[in-house]
Amino acid sequence: MRQLTPAIIDAQLLAKLHAKSAEKQRNMWAYTRGHARSFKDAITTQMVIIQHRRCAYCGGKLPGDELTRDHIAPKEHHPEFTFFPENLVLACTYCNTECKKATDTITVKQAVYANCTFLIIHPHFDNPDNHITMVGGTDKILIKVVNGSAKGRETVRMFRLASPERTKRRAEDAATAKDQNDIAHLPGRWREGFEWVQNSKLGIKFRVV
Repeated sequence: MRQLTPAIIDAQLLAKLHAKSAEKQRNMWAYTRGHARSFKDAITTQMVIIQHRRCAYCGGKLPGDELTRDHIAPKEHHPEFTFFPENLVLACTYCNTECKKATDTITVKQAVYANCTFLIIHPHFDNPDNHITMVGGTDKILIKVVNGSAKGRETVRMFRLASPERTKRRAEDAATAKDQNDIAHLPGRWREGFEWVQNSKLGIKFRVV
């Protein structure tokens, strides 16, 4: 999991969307044309690059047909934040629909989105390293909460990041890293190993041993 930068959306487009009532904005999310369509397309295009085509929550690679936009604070609970770039990321189907669903992630709501208190590690506002870390021998593929962080604990629980399935996926992902864009997403010493191989220019493929 990495801290991300929100997409940059045209100010005039945002003004037109935010001029609508909260309920109208939530309903507009389903629109397939007009201002809502332009906003959604811009979010997807930019976040694919910013996230290096990886899930904002588990860090797993996103297939070409799995570019699901997720509202960090669900629009079902907070419709006024439907068209906030800071409230949107791309997530895998498993994290979005199987784990997070429509769980309300705001514990203390404020009029200003950035001032809200969130239940989980916020992909844009929080540095994940302050809440979770990778442990487990030399491979560093197991996950641990840092200093009893409530956000870290809830993020690990909600997205099942400590499950055997997720741990196995991180190991497989690390073993198949292909380019520089993968480095920042590799856990622990997998990253160090990959960087060493890249810098050595020996043409060695990084693999599980």
